[in-house]
Amino acid sequence: MESELVLQIAYEACVVLVKISMPVLLSVLISGVIISLIQAVTQVQEPTLTLVPKLFALIGSLLIFTPYMSGVFFAFYEHVMSFMITR
Repeated sequence: MESELVLQIAYEACVVLVKISMPVLLSVLISGVIISLIQAVTQVQEPTLTLVPKLFALIGSLLIFTPYMSGVFFAFYEHVMSFMITR
């Protein structure tokens, strides 16, 4: 029974990891694709043109999705702590 509980918590931790990281990763990915398309169309190959918009997308998505990410994390934390208290 104990190993099943550990596996269940590990699985839920992986799901929480995906839920927390996906909004930020998707925003940076989308901004990178858009910038790459713009660079391909204009034939401007400047390295700073890819870094700065991705950085702004990262900061913006962190500011926007922080309440969602912290809510998911604290719900998982409370779930794990409830297992620890009852066992």
